[in-house]
Amino acid sequence: MKKVLLVLSVACFVLSVSAQKYAFKNLQNLKSASIHAKADNGLSGPMLPLNKPTNAHNKSINAVVIGTSGNAYSFIYEPNYQVDANPELNAIMHTHRAGGPWGGSSGDIRCKISYDLGQTWNDSVVFTVQNGNHYYRYPNGIIYNPAGNTTPANAFALINGPITDGSGWNFMYFDSKTLDGNNPVINHPSPLFTNALERINLSGGNGKYYTMTLEDDGTWYIDAKVRQINFDSQINGFTPNPNVSTLTRNWLMRAFGNDTVQFNSNWYNIFDNDGLHGYAFCLGAEVEFDPYNLTATPLVWETWDGGQTWTQYFASGCWHTLSNLTDQIWPVRQSLIDHPNNPELWEYRPFFEGGSTVDENFSPAVIDYQGNLHILTTVTGRYSNHPDSLYYSYANEPVFLFDVYQTGQTDANGQPAWDVQFVDTLRTQVMQDANSPFTDGSDPIGWGHMLNIATSPDRKVVVAVWADTDPTFDTVNTMPELKARAFNYETMTATPVINFTPGEGGMYFFGNVSHTVLKDGNDFIIPLVYVDVFETGNPVSAQKYYFAQDLRITPAMFTETITPSTINGTCVLGMNETSVNNNFSVSQNNPNPAKNNTEIAVKLTENSNVNIVITNLMGQRVMEINKGMLTAGKHNISINTSNLSSGIYFYTVTANNHSVTKKMVIE
Repeated sequence: MKKVLLVLSVACFVLSVSAQKYAFKNLQNLKSASIHAKADNGLSGPMLPLNKPTNAHNKSINAVVIGTSGNAYSFIYEPNYQVDANPELNAIMHTHRAGGPWGGSSGDIRCKISYDLGQTWNDSVVFTVQNGNHYYRYPNGIIYNPAGNTTPANAFALINGPITDGSGWNFMYFDSKTLDGNNPVINHPSPLFTNALERINLSGGNGKYYTMTLEDDGTWYIDAKVRQINFDSQINGFTPNPNVSTLTRNWLMRAFGNDTVQFNSNWYNIFDNDGLHGYAFCLGAEVEFDPYNLTATPLVWETWDGGQTWTQYFASGCWHTLSNLTDQIWPVRQSLIDHPNNPELWEYRPFFEGGSTVDENFSPAVIDYQGNLHILTTVTGRYSNHPDSLYYSYANEPVFLFDVYQTGQTDANGQPAWDVQFVDTLRTQVMQDANSPFTDGSDPIGWGHMLNIATSPDRKVVVAVWADTDPTFDTVNTMPELKARAFNYETMTATPVINFTPGEGGMYFFGNVSHTVLKDGNDFIIPLVYVDVFETGNPVSAQKYYFAQDLRITPAMFTETITPSTINGTCVLGMNETSVNNNFSVSQNNPNPAKNNTEIAVKLTENSNVNIVITNLMGQRVMEINKGMLTAGKHNISINTSNLSSGIYFYTVTANNHSVTKKMVIE
């Protein structure tokens, strides 16, 4: 009913292509295109209101200083992973550069650790400047706890990021110590390529962890590289794998300022606790299948073997059919003019905006208990489908925040099916660099809404965390308050939006949250560290790091029911096969879910020895089909699933030395 009672008024739109060409900063942060408003005075259209606010549980918090650093720069780069939580040890670890009032060199790294949900902290893990001039910068930090261990001294702190000697980015670091500060292992290899900063997230488990860097052509990104970091029992520390996964696409090109660039941004990677299953993704568009005419949608890769092989998924052509999405975003304006009183005839062109940040956007992600990817991102509706107006968007459309997730099913194209859950409307605008009070006088630092996403230890609950200003205070996010909303995907219940700090004129900037929340009895505790930019007003001044205590979500807060989308309309049809290095392609099984039989199509570019292995969620082999040598061309292969119990399985098709793994569901 959101859009049935609309009042016609003047609509505005903006052109999302900037006239300014943005150069690289020294940290390779590329800025998003600036937004220029353009009034559409000649046409009338709907005035669509903000979504009604959900009821909030008001809650105050305490915060404690847990560390200091010489400046803010290593903390404010959002894709870094600096707060980790380990449920087995009930441990929280914040990794940061040293310096400031609490001492140490700004080239040192300190890991502050708490075992009592953030009430007390120790400073036992310190990494000092190496070789006289190997200065640590931009750290990630994560806890590796060997299976079955309950003693902190036998667990490890792994840190990674770039090193400078003052003249450039000379090395990477993949260093570790046990949590009692002993057993240092130092690894400082050269970067993958000049000025490569391998620091986009750090995730994984079971002694295998992953980080990402982006490669550019001097103007824009062309690919991402994912590096595996392995625990080596011989050295009692970590060794980075010299071989990396390079992920790229046949990108569509789009106008960007005075350039035409590859259409990709918002890169991220996330790995499961088994250290083998993971995803990488960006928001963008590619040549093979572009269902919405140059709008950004999630483009995903998935691996089940630690990045040795990746399955590439194409864009979904079904976003416009999802009621949970179309109940919020605005439709194409011409369809409103043509059908003002028939919402069922409105057309939608969704655009995945990203993480609501000022510099390089990023959309954080987690993996749930069924192995499905969840991305926290903003989505809006484009203004037009006309080729001359592809980048137009409504100037006054609210910014909607969603949990965008895979369902475990497949869509009409044989690709993973998606759905969304609405999280909240972002009430204020980002703080643009040029307007920021956080400055050294020459380089102001802006901020967005500090998006974070986490799961419960059993991964059945997904928690979205962000910071937004009460719009009665300001229209810009100058006084961010801490907010959260939790979704239980087993019971299909959710909390309302929880405002932990209502009415304070917030001071919670650049919040960093762990991938996993901890438990206190049946309650969830969100580990979050932030800085208060108004304390110094200057990013090059010494900063204090605050831990927000008792960000608590109780079972009684899950008062709302969530439902899957109602499917309205038909999907845009297109690519339905997954190709590996152009050697062969494998379709999604059909039907999926399957009952007694299902079929896959394998296309070979050369004669190949083909083998199919089916495994369950535990990785146990339950079926193998050896097809032997098959000739080049397309082969339809039937799989008898009548002896398989209901559940989720994976089929891996190997042709010569190449493999593709896909998920299938048995009813």
